[in-house]
Amino acid sequence: MAIYCPNCGKRLPDDAGFCDNCGTKIPSMKPQDTPQVSAPAKIPEKKKPSVLLKVLKWFVILNVVGGIGIALIGVLESVFHRTPPADPPSQQTPASQNSSAVSTHTARPKDTGNATPAPAAPETPAPESAAETPVTQDIPQGLGDITNVWFDDFLFYENDVYDNGIPKGAVLREAGYISGEWKYCITFNRTIAGEERIDEIGTAEVAFSEQGAQLILHPQYIRFGSDVSPENEAEVGYEPFVGTWDPEYIDVSDGNTAIGLGPYYTYEGRDYVLGNIVVRDNGMFGDVLLVRP
Repeated sequence: MAIYCPNCGKRLPDDAGFCDNCGTKIPSMKPQDTPQVSAPAKIPEKKKPSVLLKVLKWFVILNVVGGIGIALIGVLESVFHRTPPADPPSQQTPASQNSSAVSTHTARPKDTGNATPAPAAPETPAPESAAETPVTQDIPQGLGDITNVWFDDFLFYENDVYDNGIPKGAVLREAGYISGEWKYCITFNRTIAGEERIDEIGTAEVAFSEQGAQLILHPQYIRFGSDVSPENEAEVGYEPFVGTWDPEYIDVSDGNTAIGLGPYYTYEGRDYVLGNIVVRDNGMFGDVLLVRP
């Protein structure tokens, strides 16, 4: 380290005791006066993750994402893909325990028209029928003969279902169960000027196949208010109704008139079907009812 005179500033040899220019005494340099330079601290280096850890990390991420995707696909399939059963269901669910099926048809305001039912035809005792629900009341008479149809066969709807929905204790069915012959009633309320109510009754045939569903109506009587008249297929002009079906609903049409059927249930030894009807060319709509022992 160079030494300079503190008085005159001349540079001096390292071991000089006095300045040879001005004679000033030069203080000696002690070891502790020498500045100490500390070594720089080492900064620890970051360890880079190994290739194996990277592979394991992506493997876990892909498995989690794949599991979520598979679960989502399963949920979507269960909601949007329903396959009609080939045979009637082996187990039935009471309507009081299956609110989702019952809620598809809610009670509507009751018609307040002044229609007066026509006199009922003579009634005959109904035959015994196998049923899962024990009969706790007297069964209405006149339902045993499919070909003998009268308006009183459908009082169950007016008196019970229209206001209160499907009776408690009824057993819900699926579409495959209702193939065969029925008595039917179509009711239009306040849809034609000057007519409070129109009822049409007759027999119906329901059939299913892989191609779809078919409904054939054979009308027998029509009632405008209290005026009852005979009726047949030629007068009405019904074509077979064809369309689609699944376990809970049948949707058929003859081109101009569309009919939807569902839900279906058994109550006190008899089978019932509720539905609706729309006539496209004039906008008429109403209820469709099926009943059989």
